[in-house]
Amino acid sequence: MAQAFIGVGANLNNPRQQVQTAINNLDALPQTELVKASSLYGSHPQGPEDQADYINAVAEIETELAPESSPKCASNPRVRTR
Repeated sequence: MAQAFIGVGANLNNPRQQVQTAINNLDALPQTELVKASSLYGSHPQGPEDQADYINAVAEIETELAPESSPKCASNPRVRTR
């Protein structure tokens, strides 16, 4: 299995719930195990300052999935793989 660290964040429409849902969705991926997730933490936005603060977290997973195997990841310019 490959180890991956995934950062998640949101600043609109109940960001705490969005971040927690994202972590839960990672845990539900096939051939994937959620090893642990950080606590939620806030950060100020970069760029325009007229937006809400972000809620962020980092999840560590172990997976047999290739990053490019997910159509959502492959088509999302904000998803980066190494």
